[in-house]
Amino acid sequence: QSQVSQKISSQLDLQRRSEVKESNVAGRYNKNISSNEMTLDVSYRPRQPLELALKTRYARARDRGERPIDVDFFALAPRVNYSFRGKGRLRVEIEINQVDTKPANADVPYEMVSGNRSGTNLRWIASFDYNVSRYLRSSLSWNGRYRSEEPRVSKTWRTRWSRNH
Repeated sequence: QSQVSQKISSQLDLQRRSEVKESNVAGRYNKNISSNEMTLDVSYRPRQPLELALKTRYARARDRGERPIDVDFFALAPRVNYSFRGKGRLRVEIEINQVDTKPANADVPYEMVSGNRSGTNLRWIASFDYNVSRYLRSSLSWNGRYRSEEPRVSKTWRTRWSRNH
């Protein structure tokens, strides 16, 4: 993590992963996954309650198991956070990513790219948390996902009331 200036910070993560899964269950197959991933998260705070950020992620993964597959993954995820001093927070994040496979349009094991599928994927999260009183907190969130091979958008609204500690 690096504090470039008082208003700009960044974080670079490099990850190398190896995962072997053997299965004796019908319909499941053995996997031997290795991947390299790079994530860069840059944030800009023009004034105290507001943060603007952009996360980019690139991964290359290979499964040498029973169904060999190579995957290239690239994602861009802009986000906005706004804090209400001592009262709550509003957060909006959108991620668009592209998953390319060899062989083309192959089924991608969940472990390779966090459940994303071959093609273009879009995911969004909007959440609002607010302290209604000293003892009561309200939360509202809206999550959604679009995958290029599915004709419809999947979305969920969730509200929650909880007691502040």
